[in-house]
Amino acid sequence: FYNGLSYTNAQGKVSYLPNPYIQDNLAFSFQLEYQAALYYPDFYRGITCGLALQSSFTKRALLLEAGAQTNTVQEVKNAMEPFADILNRVLKGCGTG
Repeated sequence: FYNGLSYTNAQGKVSYLPNPYIQDNLAFSFQLEYQAALYYPDFYRGITCGLALQSSFTKRALLLEAGAQTNTVQEVKNAMEPFADILNRVLKGCGTG
């Protein structure tokens, strides 16, 4: 899960990249992370943060990065069913343990 923070270590807050939903989007990522840990503990690699992206424009938004250079296309496709389950649990507000 990738979140835009509109922040850099060198500059601090980046004023030309406003992101009024940082807290909402990070909370959404943490909820997804929690569900992944509960139901698919070996599935998830962590939350990544960067400068900014389209998720800056709405609440409960993030970028999903699926797979890496070491994964096959089929492995990435196979990961979508567990991700859909995790997303469903968070959006419905269920499955908290």
